[in-house]
Amino acid sequence: MLASGGPKKQVRFSTTCAADTGHELPAEEYSGHLEELDKEWRKTKHNPDHINVLLRDTFTTRRKWISQLPAGEFRRIVDKFPCFEDGQFVSISSCQNIYTMSNFLTI
Repeated sequence: MLASGGPKKQVRFSTTCAADTGHELPAEEYSGHLEELDKEWRKTKHNPDHINVLLRDTFTTRRKWISQLPAGEFRRIVDKFPCFEDGQFVSISSCQNIYTMSNFLTI
């Protein structure tokens, strides 16, 4: 369990799933996508379709980064991808190898 100090949230999962494009983005392009994702997420009324496109495009590179994190580092993922705090941007496949589903559902 996370020791976040705040109340636990129930997560709604997306009915869509990011597709693995099979290739990593070059570092500069990945950074640009992350900046765009952060910018879009901070908008008062963000565009879920645009966020999903950015998540799809960064899927392979993001999965590689996540797979290299030590166990229990979910907070680092959410810090880098705050849109994952909104369950509509999380798919079940995003959770594999990070936490058991019971732990993930009580973030």
